[in-house]
Amino acid sequence: MKLPQTRRSAPALLVGVVLFFALTTDATAQEASNTLRACFVPGTGTIYRIGAPGLPSS
Repeated sequence: MKLPQTRRSAPALLVGVVLFFALTTDATAQEASNTLRACFVPGTGTIYRIGAPGLPSS
């Protein structure tokens, strides 16, 4: 007995939809886990890191 065309392509369509969602769910935006604070001195072009633990306060 021959199955109708829609019955034969349904499993392939289901596999395609499942793979699509399985592969695209991890494509989320990355969040910064650590924010760096810095101070820029235009006259010399120097960048100083500030506000981090263990750095001098002045």
